[in-house]
Amino acid sequence: MGDWEYRTPTEIQAASDLIVTGVLTGRTTHEIAGSDNLETIGTVDIGEVLKGSTQGQSVRVLLAPTRPGGLISSADVQIADGQSGLWYLQKTQRDGLYSVQRPDQFVPTDKAAEQIDALKSQ
Repeated sequence: MGDWEYRTPTEIQAASDLIVTGVLTGRTTHEIAGSDNLETIGTVDIGEVLKGSTQGQSVRVLLAPTRPGGLISSADVQIADGQSGLWYLQKTQRDGLYSVQRPDQFVPTDKAAEQIDALKSQ
């Protein structure tokens, strides 16, 4: 199983370029140009922006890669279509694309109220 060092919500917030509430409404998988690897990009429909700014009502997020035979790495952050919550996003080097690289960068709605309230009070 993958191990992650503990980070406080304040540390996660400081490392995030964009923090939103939202729901993962879909995903597309395609080959990365010049390789046999696949990437999966999800669409998060935004409910509220708590840090940063967006140019629309949704944001593109690089999700855990598709692996051969349906295998899942314990280090991959798994988020299901339709799942809603608090997203702590980091910009990638590609324009308009964000990532979730650690499990603490996505907090399901039913566990996020305290963190959302803290972000709103700042």
